[in-house]
Amino acid sequence: MKEAVIAFALALVIGSYLNSRHVDGDGGDGGGSGPTPSIPIGDEPSPPTGYAGQPKPIDPDMVSGQANANRSQIPTIQIPKLDEPGFDRDVIKSASPVLVFFTATGSDACRRELATVEQVAEKTQANIRVVQVDVMSYPALGQQWGAVSVPTFVIFKDGQKVDSASGELDVASLMAMVQKSVPM
Repeated sequence: MKEAVIAFALALVIGSYLNSRHVDGDGGDGGGSGPTPSIPIGDEPSPPTGYAGQPKPIDPDMVSGQANANRSQIPTIQIPKLDEPGFDRDVIKSASPVLVFFTATGSDACRRELATVEQVAEKTQANIRVVQVDVMSYPALGQQWGAVSVPTFVIFKDGQKVDSASGELDVASLMAMVQKSVPM
């Protein structure tokens, strides 16, 4: 512990000396670029708070609840994944409209689009059900309903396909598609 305190004090002295040379314009680099701006008094960075092997300090945002406030913007709805029997039961035979999100395992575009789909599902959950189908696992479903590329969105009403779109959509575009097919 004693060695660590001495090393810290030595680092402060050396840092202070080097900083004073830069403030005075005598940086010694010969570049003539002028003095390096100093940090205003009172705004100095705080010294390190731990030593190697010790845990990091507690993040004050986590303690104050700020991190939880930011989480409130994340949708809490989960999009169910359907297989072939589930598709027949939950889409074709559904009494309510359904938005099917055709995805592919490992697709970056589908992974990015999932957040958009979750937001739309949360906003429209009273009017339309949202599900997803992996075309890698169930290629016949993708082919049957026109999901030749991913992501693809298909809206069903009374077991019939009423609208579809392919590619990455933003929340407003996907909401417009849903609202066109399912008045809210």
